[in-house]
Amino acid sequence: MSHATTIANYGPQQKLTVPIIARMFGIAPIKVLRWIAAGELKATNLATTPHGRPRWAVSPDDLEAFERSRSNVPATRKSDCNKGSAR
Repeated sequence: MSHATTIANYGPQQKLTVPIIARMFGIAPIKVLRWIAAGELKATNLATTPHGRPRWAVSPDDLEAFERSRSNVPATRKSDCNKGSAR
């Protein structure tokens, strides 16, 4: 099951929880929490009290942006290849 297929199952107003994201990536929830704490993964704290245990939720768009930021696919850029020119 790919991440994109799983993310596509969620609407833009729905939120993904830390355990759901951990299952999607096959990692421990603590790793997701570390990404959130480091500011790498944008999340909203839905805790009922400001000083209580955080209950993080991530939008599907923010998770997709996180995946793109960690992708090994280089950004496309115009290259000055010498196509068809003699040296």
